[in-house]
Amino acid sequence: MSPPDSIHMIYTPLSNSDIRLLTVESRDEGLISCCLHKIPLSVELKYTALSYVWGDQSRKKALQDILQLDWFTKDSYLWVDAICINQDDNIEKSKQIPRMAQIYSSASRVIASIVPTDGLTEDDFKLLSGLAQEVKSVRDVGIDPVTLGQSMDEKSGGDSWRQRPYDLLMELTTLPWFSRVWVRQEVALAAEWPTILIGRYQMPMSDLCDLWCTVSNERLMFDQPRLRGMANIRMMIHHTGVVLKELGLALDTSGLLLHVMLSYGVAKATLPHDQIYGLLGQVYALIEKTNNPPLPSQLTPDYTKSYEQVYHEFVVYILEHTRDLRILETVSRELDGVPSWVPDLRHLGSDMTWNIPKVKANLKLSESKNELRVEGVRTSIFQAFLPRMANASLCLSDLRDRVNDFEERIIKPSARITNTPLETVRKKWFDNVSKNSKREEEELYQKLLAIIVEPPDINLSEYSLVMDDASVRFLVFLDNIYVVFQNGNFGVCNRRDAAIEKGDILCLFKGAHHPSILRPVASGYVFVASCTLTDYIYSNDIREEWFFNQSQCEASLINMTTE
Repeated sequence: MSPPDSIHMIYTPLSNSDIRLLTVESRDEGLISCCLHKIPLSVELKYTALSYVWGDQSRKKALQDILQLDWFTKDSYLWVDAICINQDDNIEKSKQIPRMAQIYSSASRVIASIVPTDGLTEDDFKLLSGLAQEVKSVRDVGIDPVTLGQSMDEKSGGDSWRQRPYDLLMELTTLPWFSRVWVRQEVALAAEWPTILIGRYQMPMSDLCDLWCTVSNERLMFDQPRLRGMANIRMMIHHTGVVLKELGLALDTSGLLLHVMLSYGVAKATLPHDQIYGLLGQVYALIEKTNNPPLPSQLTPDYTKSYEQVYHEFVVYILEHTRDLRILETVSRELDGVPSWVPDLRHLGSDMTWNIPKVKANLKLSESKNELRVEGVRTSIFQAFLPRMANASLCLSDLRDRVNDFEERIIKPSARITNTPLETVRKKWFDNVSKNSKREEEELYQKLLAIIVEPPDINLSEYSLVMDDASVRFLVFLDNIYVVFQNGNFGVCNRRDAAIEKGDILCLFKGAHHPSILRPVASGYVFVASCTLTDYIYSNDIREEWFFNQSQCEASLINMTTE
């Protein structure tokens, strides 16, 4: 390719029907010479779309690997986004991004090129690829992956054979490729599941999903949200009617946009704008499948706007049309110049697509779109909180100190206020806040309580928990911001970088997924964070219409504004 200073010589304007495709002309001593072609996009056009993590070395490695494939020839067309779209032309990007759904769905194949690491070498991937082939061969004759895994347990005299592929699958699915916004779109839109390519070895992603089911069991629960999110949104796009029926939904354009956004949780993008623009191809595809009207023109990709403005405009559109407050929940927030209630779309909470509030928010936006008034119920005032761990480790002394702090600052105050036995308060916590592997977490907690009551005659700082799934989940569980309110209710602040202050209030909004923490200011309230509480009513029933119809719930419009 030509050097960057002659970029204008490489790119000539594209017509509405054209795309650029790449052919590899030659390679010599690590240099790859390519040629760009302008070609009308049509159903007859045969090309391969490349999926990879952005970066010059990743792109070069991807091209080197794909050149080794038997079917790839000098005449084979490639579509590589970073090359085939002029990244220095914001106008072109704004026009081409809405076409990416068509580009990926029209590709003959999609190749996902992943760079090997010390934790996952080419030989490691060869092992996984071989196992996946075995799973596929038996599935082709009617044996499902779970049954195959159980059969292999019997032949091996146990499930120890699962450990190595399990560890490698965990390593593979935590690589950067699986966390990128654009990658998720590429996986979702491809006509067939993409093929993962690492060096000389390949594995269709459909086989990867089957291998995941084969390796998982009650001991090794392979629950990788990134892979699950890809599978879910791909199912949504390729089997739209079935999924919507299962969800019990008839979604309009705004509802489809919200559903796609909430399906992903935390994902990564080089440009903050792409946290939303990287999802639009999927939204366009769903709009077409459901015969819904297009998104309004003001939401067309525009990289000349600040990403904060982009987030603000999209959230206003979603709130006005869906009246669904789930979009407000984030695990972190780093935005300037927009109202406090505008979420940082780079840090949305985990998948909330199945927890749909049955009551819509009663809301109104000011003419400037800076103030949001929502009907809600003020229930209590913040009393105390426990910040995140200063030293989050599996060291027994650190864990003991954390459990002790939690008991003194959260559990015991809640028990005193509500006149409830400590054991009852703890059980409520585990039942309603701890969602996964509750038994293991509760057992570890009780063991640490015993250490506090009767300290052993050893130096705990010299001992640590074994780093397995259960202990890591327990550490993540403890390393939250915990809050307790004057009514004795307590739980987790869902925004992990929030600063809770004296005078903050607990509020229940119609159309919300969780209760909210607000801060009174002269012009109304600042939205601080959502929280997950131990009280079942506050954690679940606020999604129900009957909760807000009770006479004791005196709802009023609460004005949320800028900080």
